[in-house]
Amino acid sequence: MNDCGGIRDCYYRKKGIPVPESRTKKWKQTFPNKVMCAAGVSYRDATGINFVPPTNKVNSAFFLNNVVKPIVEKDVPRL
Repeated sequence: MNDCGGIRDCYYRKKGIPVPESRTKKWKQTFPNKVMCAAGVSYRDATGINFVPPTNKVNSAFFLNNVVKPIVEKDVPRL
């Protein structure tokens, strides 16, 4: 997850002294890809990890149907 794509200028210099172009550093930087997941832990064991697709918006209906319901149906009886 180390995607970096934007260009950024960065260099250190002493006050009042110009920096030659050859000393400037340019690198690409963006934020890494994001992952949203839900998991639970009890003293007996842990639940499975449920990943949310990156294109979905999480509202109460989505959370109940795609996160809570699978945990209650699959993991709670096992725990």
